[in-house]
Amino acid sequence: MWTVFDDFISNYQSPYPPFYYVTIDEKLEAFRRRCGFRQYIPNKPSKYGIKMLALADSKTFCV
Repeated sequence: MWTVFDDFISNYQSPYPPFYYVTIDEKLEAFRRRCGFRQYIPNKPSKYGIKMLALADSKTFCV
């Protein structure tokens, strides 16, 4: 039986060649509960949170 989810998984498992220029984007997601990898950054609006990093392609904007 064909499902959209199966196609989604097979497309993401295929290799993707990135463009020549890529960049790293970071974000602090606000989170104040107990967590072993929570970070404190005093100059951010939400001072406690989980730091997330993403590698973004500059041509296709794929993360």
